[in-house]
Amino acid sequence: MSISTLSKTFISTILLMTLAACHQSKTVDDQTASEPTVVAPSSNTCYDAATADLYKQQLAQAMIQPLQTLIGEQFNHLVEAQNVIAAANQAEIVLESAQENVASETASTRHCRVQLSFRLPENMIADARMFAPLVNMIPYDTRVSHIANENLVSYQNNAFIQNVDFQLLQNNGRTEIKTDPTALLRLANTVAATLLPYAINDTVVIDDQTYTRQVLLHQRTNPVPNATVATKQGDASEEDVKPVIQLQEDAAKAENTQSAQKNAADAKNEFKQVYAQLNKRWHSLDETVRASLNEEEIQWESGLDQQCAQGSETEQYTCKTRLTQERLRYLQGFSID
Repeated sequence: MSISTLSKTFISTILLMTLAACHQSKTVDDQTASEPTVVAPSSNTCYDAATADLYKQQLAQAMIQPLQTLIGEQFNHLVEAQNVIAAANQAEIVLESAQENVASETASTRHCRVQLSFRLPENMIADARMFAPLVNMIPYDTRVSHIANENLVSYQNNAFIQNVDFQLLQNNGRTEIKTDPTALLRLANTVAATLLPYAINDTVVIDDQTYTRQVLLHQRTNPVPNATVATKQGDASEEDVKPVIQLQEDAAKAENTQSAQKNAADAKNEFKQVYAQLNKRWHSLDETVRASLNEEEIQWESGLDQQCAQGSETEQYTCKTRLTQERLRYLQGFSID
């Protein structure tokens, strides 16, 4: 994969990130009053290509915050967020099995429930699989499946499949889409992590030395004590070589023992069960209540991983379970059951 092949999508990507940056700079009151929307000309149905493009634009905006967390300080010299988003823009979105209700509120509002398929090109997945060791995503396919599972997204044949709800509103000849923020963020988390290794820069500067990502991959997968490799400059002389960079791994993880792995798996399963209860509760709320809580729900979802980032994997899932139970009790206060 060459990052230069993504240039055709950069202009639209930069515009999307500018919009997102403006959105993040609003006051808390402004954020509470707004909902995630994208506007486009023409009249759309729940399942046509124009609606799929609108959803893809929403997804690009939603990916910004997860990417900031994924890249962080550890990988900011390897990957730029806009390259990941540009890669996502090359995916194919198909909306199927659509159910729609045109007159649920007004004649200009269309409520949609569809099966969304987000398919990544085979060459993109192949490149991501190749360079996954550079961002500690090994084995790649297993990690992608786990990430999708954690976000309640199905993964089949390079495609993420998710049932989603959204609204299409016609306003002065333009179509506005309002999405379910919870489902959107789950897909954004999954796609961002999946494409992270694909978007690694072609060349990387480390300690004032320039390396290709192929060289870094060789160093990562073939560590040889005191070995030297050439930089990207091709016919490098002795002065152009540099000792192999040792990309350190965390040997202290509790998952290194079978008992710790079992504890982590149990904690993960408990979190998934509680999270499923939260999702069920969210969709049982009255539509007007969900609309008023949309921005708050996005902020809660976005902050969950950050609040529980410390400790072992077991401790992280235990933290997520506790916070999710608290959120569940909070949302129960809005239920009319």
